[in-house]
Amino acid sequence: ARLKQPSLIYIGGVWESRGALVYVELARRLTERGHRIAMMIIGPYEEDFGRRLKAKVHEYGLDDRVKITGRLSYPEAMALCSRAVIGLSILMPMPNYTFCLAGKMIEYMMCGTPVLASDFAHWRPYIEDEGTGRMVDPHDIDEIVRTCEQMLGDAAELEAMGRRGMEAYWRLDEMAM
Repeated sequence: ARLKQPSLIYIGGVWESRGALVYVELARRLTERGHRIAMMIIGPYEEDFGRRLKAKVHEYGLDDRVKITGRLSYPEAMALCSRAVIGLSILMPMPNYTFCLAGKMIEYMMCGTPVLASDFAHWRPYIEDEGTGRMVDPHDIDEIVRTCEQMLGDAAELEAMGRRGMEAYWRLDEMAM
């Protein structure tokens, strides 16, 4: 059901360092290659950057494909996440991101949404080892597009990644107690 109009989602602070421009470029390239995707970019942003981001969406003719929502309530964001086909976490390699686990990845896993994330060593156990998604070089847009296309092209594997993500989430949750 998720693949009918595949939606890609990002939840978190909407900044350049957290991949916001990469997500818009990804939407552009996927659309150019014939993919009928929708993209939701959910979270707070600084007014000036929001204007720049929306201008880029408009410039690429993606107004009907890319929605920049601003902050949503947690239940609303999680409901959208649980219907998305891929959760994006393509952050730039900054110490803050490379050494701590992004909460959004855990939320994607909790919702059964496969993850497409930056290839940071600290994140590998949760994504590669658990088989919950794929990892990419955040500076290589060609690799990001290629990997995203491979994910979109394999419905059975996407479903399996989502299931493994939920199982891993519940295991992690039990360990935390």
